[in-house]
Amino acid sequence: MINVRREKISKRMKYLQDLVPGCNKITDKAGMLNEIINYVQSLQRQVEDSD
Repeated sequence: MINVRREKISKRMKYLQDLVPGCNKITDKAGMLNEIINYVQSLQRQVEDSD
């Protein structure tokens, strides 16, 4: 059960890494999540600015 959960998390993390430019070069999870958050926030600002 735990391995299935870890596998799902791993797949989703890999998917996020593939979506965020430059994120695949970051090896630690905290750094990767921080980069993903920054990227999503920058996208959000771009959308808000285009309104």
